[in-house]
Amino acid sequence: MKLFKTLILSLLLLIKTGTMGFGQSLEKGMQAIQAGDFESAFKELEPLAKKGDQWAQYTLGNMYFDGDGVTQNYKQAYNWYMQSAKQGNEYAQFFIGYMYKQGNGIEKDETKSFKWFQQAALSNHPGAQSALGYIFLHGEKNIPQDFILSRKWFKSAAEQGYPGAALNLGYMYSQGVGFAQDNLKAFMWYSIAISNGQKEVEDRLIKIKLKMTSREISKATKMVSECKASNYLVCGWEETEVSNNKTNICLDNDIKMDVCKEASRLRDLMAPDLPQIISKRLMFKSIASVKNSLITNAMFLYNRKFLEETVRAGGRTIESIIEQMSISTKNAVCSNTDTKEFMKYGGKRVMNYSFDDGEIFTSIIIDNCEL
Repeated sequence: MKLFKTLILSLLLLIKTGTMGFGQSLEKGMQAIQAGDFESAFKELEPLAKKGDQWAQYTLGNMYFDGDGVTQNYKQAYNWYMQSAKQGNEYAQFFIGYMYKQGNGIEKDETKSFKWFQQAALSNHPGAQSALGYIFLHGEKNIPQDFILSRKWFKSAAEQGYPGAALNLGYMYSQGVGFAQDNLKAFMWYSIAISNGQKEVEDRLIKIKLKMTSREISKATKMVSECKASNYLVCGWEETEVSNNKTNICLDNDIKMDVCKEASRLRDLMAPDLPQIISKRLMFKSIASVKNSLITNAMFLYNRKFLEETVRAGGRTIESIIEQMSISTKNAVCSNTDTKEFMKYGGKRVMNYSFDDGEIFTSIIIDNCEL
């Protein structure tokens, strides 16, 4: 967990903030942490956190959680994480989920843990995606087992190099958990986990190899290379589908647009403007690209109770509101030349709407601009 936070810290040094002075203070705080000078870091970051900077809040949460430069205090950690999480910071959202899962200074609550993991996962946080994979793999009190969703979330995390996710995919295929047992795919995911730093998986890989022929090992080794070379687009189970699909939206060179690359380009183009308050009641928080999809996370600046009371007072239904939102969202998306062209060649726009407490309201998928 501490290694994960250290990796995030190095990314924070690249963050752009509103003003030069504000950014310099944040950078000084992060550099002080990297140097192990937590006292100086705290002096730089606490004023920023109190002014509402989500990354300073998140980092103070880390310091209180680990006891770095301050007395370890889970309640203070929770407080700072929550303030950051409510601004859409997926790293803080993940650690809120983790604290509810472990009961660090707060009462364990699997429902709340799942909610915060889900929120972070939708913003493409690999640790949260892996956590959801594990939850669906085993099931919880109010969450049934779902091996399809488990594999989906583990794969999303593995695509970002999260080693624990690749390990769990290897386990599912080696044991035939949820679908047919497959030594080749187990070999592939265990090998990827090892290449991502999980050397303890080597014993599992050896046991799998003992059950395989030399021809199977050769094929599985090729699958590992193809999976990594394609940036996880071709990973065993997609092999047949891709080879038979002459218009594969991400790999075919004959089409006019590689929408997977275009999704990344559009994400980078839009990201500097987020988070952005669109109106008094809506804020666009973050944007991510996953293969051919561009995913925008939007947050209502109120809770479900407010929406339900407003809808009831207006004599409408939630369903009619969602229908209207779908039409408005599609119109807004299709009015943009770039995204309209993007969808023309197979791209998708996904708009995730949530309330200010992190609860998911609805997800709207736009995959064409036809009337």
